[in-house]
Amino acid sequence: MSSESVRQRRRVARHHSTPALLALAHSPELEVIAPGGRLPCPNEAMVGSAAKQQLRSITPDVVFLGADTLIAGRGLCAPTLGQAQLKHVMLYAGRTAVVLAEHSKLGASPFPYWAPLNRPYTLAMDKQANPATVAPFRADGAMLLAPVTYAPARPAAARAGQPGAVAGLPGLPD
Repeated sequence: MSSESVRQRRRVARHHSTPALLALAHSPELEVIAPGGRLPCPNEAMVGSAAKQQLRSITPDVVFLGADTLIAGRGLCAPTLGQAQLKHVMLYAGRTAVVLAEHSKLGASPFPYWAPLNRPYTLAMDKQANPATVAPFRADGAMLLAPVTYAPARPAAARAGQPGAVAGLPGLPD
């Protein structure tokens, strides 16, 4: 593959959440891939064996893992076994993994299902994240991307199809 064709290649984004898919779909720099699977309410995220199998067949540049909650050394806590299993498969599918969590989700474990965070990942959190709460994630090896100001589910730039709607995250073009 020539260096010119590599430069012109669109980045691959893969997500299982329908709101995230809609937000990413308007970026001209991204090829957005959605898995098949069940779409349970209320989380609007596809789960199940079809979704896991599709993930094992692709290698996106970056995977974004939304955190219901997470604990350093334990991983992502999820409300269903299907979500926990899919998040663990997602963690290994991409070249880079980014966990998105707002401050109230750090250190909590209200659900019984877990997706271990047992590979390098970046933790992106909001400005209200307490340094004492964040320290265990740093000690556990997470690369920290903080503070981040969260945008609405479909930022204006994405709705308008403007480049840069997802800029600033590791592995994505600015």
